Amino acid sequence: MSEIAKALDAMLQDSGELSGAIAMRPDYLCIGARGCAVPKDASHFAEAEKLFDADGCVSIDFKDYLVTLQKGQGVIIGVYRPK
Repeated sequence: MSEIAKALDAMLQDSGELSGAIAMRPDYLCIGARGCAVPKDASHFAEAEKLFDADGCVSIDFKDYLVTLQKGQGVIIGVYRPK
């Protein structure tokens, strides 16, 4: 399981709801309510960067959720919607 998937998994509540946030800072990718910091130079971060389309969006299927990331002004904000 990738670090991103692990962090998303940690955000799952007992109720099955996804709770938390994803944000990119200058030197790390912050995932989850408690801020699971992932160094930007990690290979999975570079792989995630390649997923963004021309509009700066990426969607990730994760369990029962569609996680949409929107990049703007150096910050990634995650939006979670039940599939």
